[in-house]
Amino acid sequence: MKAFKIILSLFCICVILQSCNAEECEPGYVADIDGFCVPKFNDDMNQNFDPGSKFYHDTHSFIYFENGQWFDESHTVILDLK
Repeated sequence: MKAFKIILSLFCICVILQSCNAEECEPGYVADIDGFCVPKFNDDMNQNFDPGSKFYHDTHSFIYFENGQWFDESHTVILDLK
């Protein structure tokens, strides 16, 4: 009985550690450097973005929307998202 409790405890710990993996995101999302899941940008998205909204773009990597413009991670204005 004692061995069963130890095995069950180890199993629970493994499940908890596996579920806390920050690199795994839902489909359509990418993990940023801080481990947060960021949505992938696509042309079909609603154009009403909140200031500071962060997205992953296939060409520009992580981008964010501020003051009506798009910026990359080095704070450079992105003129074309295509």
